[in-house]
Amino acid sequence: MKKLLAYLLSITLFLSLTVLTQVGGLIYLVALLLATTIGWGAWWKTMVVFLLLYTGTTFLVLPTVAPHFGRVRITHAANLQPANYFTSVLLNRNYVTPTLDGALSQAASQLGPNGHINYLDANFPFYDGFPLLPHLSHNDGRKVDLSLAYETASGVPSRDIKSTSGYGVYEGPAPGELDQIERCVRQGYAQYSFTQYLTLGQMSHT
Repeated sequence: MKKLLAYLLSITLFLSLTVLTQVGGLIYLVALLLATTIGWGAWWKTMVVFLLLYTGTTFLVLPTVAPHFGRVRITHAANLQPANYFTSVLLNRNYVTPTLDGALSQAASQLGPNGHINYLDANFPFYDGFPLLPHLSHNDGRKVDLSLAYETASGVPSRDIKSTSGYGVYEGPAPGELDQIERCVRQGYAQYSFTQYLTLGQMSHT
């Protein structure tokens, strides 16, 4: 029974890590094999091996290999940053085509000293068609979500975002605008509003 539960847990971790990061499931299998080979049977030792391999792959391997698949890591600048470092960078959801990366850099450079771009989900580093959930279209390196920019009460552009996670706070449509959220829900894509439960707290000072 214990072996069956361990097997099911490994499958769940593999699938979850693959869905969340694209490469995490494969890295987990490699970590499991290495830990077993060197006699590190305890689960926490396997996790140590996984974290070391995953971190090295994310920051050293993927940025080098992804360009061969037509993707590059988004180039950060003082006024171009991820809204949430964990959900974008650490989960490998910050890859785009070189053309889109250049467009983002150009747009950021034209905003002036007070302007700022916070990005959210972009794409995974490999393969067109690989889904980046919950999105239907972030699978070709040519998509990136941008956080809305706000001003302070005195009219100064703010770099703050509305939620701690960067997700889940929506602005309603202006009069006469299409209510895209309502349209998605009506068409059966209810997953788009699920991030309202993932804010991890909301900011109120912007």
